Amino acid sequence: MMHRRHFVGAAAAFCTFTPVSRLLARALASTRKYTDSWTCRAIQTVARENASQPPVVTGVSIQPSGNWLAVVGDDHTVSLLDLARMEFVSHFARHRDWVRSAKFSPDGKFLATAGNDARLLIWDMENPGQVRELASHPQAIIEVDVSPDGKRIATVGFDDQLRVYSVANGRREWSAECPCNDMDATAFSADGNWIAAGGRNGMIRIWDSLSAAIRTEFQAQRSRIRSIEFTSDGQIVSAGNDCAVKITDPSHPETTRTLARLGSKLYAVKLLSQNRLATGGSDDAIHLWDLNTLEHIERLSGHVGTVSCLDSLDTLLVSGSYDTQIRIWDSRERSAAAGGDLDVNWNSKNQIK
Repeated sequence: MMHRRHFVGAAAAFCTFTPVSRLLARALASTRKYTDSWTCRAIQTVARENASQPPVVTGVSIQPSGNWLAVVGDDHTVSLLDLARMEFVSHFARHRDWVRSAKFSPDGKFLATAGNDARLLIWDMENPGQVRELASHPQAIIEVDVSPDGKRIATVGFDDQLRVYSVANGRREWSAECPCNDMDATAFSADGNWIAAGGRNGMIRIWDSLSAAIRTEFQAQRSRIRSIEFTSDGQIVSAGNDCAVKITDPSHPETTRTLARLGSKLYAVKLLSQNRLATGGSDDAIHLWDLNTLEHIERLSGHVGTVSCLDSLDTLLVSGSYDTQIRIWDSRERSAAAGGDLDVNWNSKNQIK
């Protein structure tokens, strides 16, 4: 298994059940910051028992109902933040190594998580402590995605296989060979008909999600792809070590459009609407883009480490970072309507399970 990154130090042994008072002693207060059009709530993650540092954040997912935010990282833990009260209410230590990816189902009834322990876990959100292991892989799982109907989960990781599982019975429906043996990104299309995957060699391959037949393959980036997403009209947005976002029509890859290069590796892309895109990367910032004009709109600053993951819902944008914080960005208008209270209140409901 992989070790924690040097910038957070080595993790010590951890007991699954940890006194909440020790967690609260390590919790830092939220900060309140503004950009020209966004407010930001910065929330410090919680250090595990005997750990020298809080966890690096490598996955965030907002429940479609807007009730919960799932946060995962290198502390082997799945944490749930109550978005209404801005409180961490649960920390589940069920993984055995770094958790790389978290995705809520479209109906919000379950959460899928996976990581370096090579296990795909499914969490029942009506009973968040209840979890089942859907699959175990021979190598680490880096990314998961849930189909739009919530019935299937796709995974990629440190081998050359895309695997698709049935959520209902846990069986693997099919697997297929990927363009290389070090894969970082996978995504279902908006209609669920296609699955795309990309990784170290910059190639993207697309399969029919039911038959596993290959639709197409193209060179999307010159080097490692770290994040991909389908637009609603079937184009693919990709980003990674090339420091540029590419927008590709799979039927006509020669017409690929490129956003301006900013000089930093890109770790996450997230569509905010059909015409708006957010990116996060190694310059510690989030950049907003207009996909019609390909123009850079705004830079959201505040993180002091690589922005590793993004998710959005309505006017909310959530970012996670190697600086061990999550930031919840919102429009100033929405925050004002809600009363403008941006504090995080820690209380006895914070707990490790």
